[in-house]
Amino acid sequence: MLPQAICNLDSAALVILQQPKMQFLVPQTAVTMMSMMMTLTMMMMMMTTTMRG
Repeated sequence: MLPQAICNLDSAALVILQQPKMQFLVPQTAVTMMSMMMTLTMMMMMMTTTMRG
């Protein structure tokens, strides 16, 4: 589950790096940063729940 999310982030980063247009690259990076934050928060929540129970 966690390696899958990391793989998705890596592929998204590769797609962003391959984009030739700067005007397209900026919103894409913002979206990836948002998804990164979401995945990190989800991982933290999962870790806290596993440590509790």
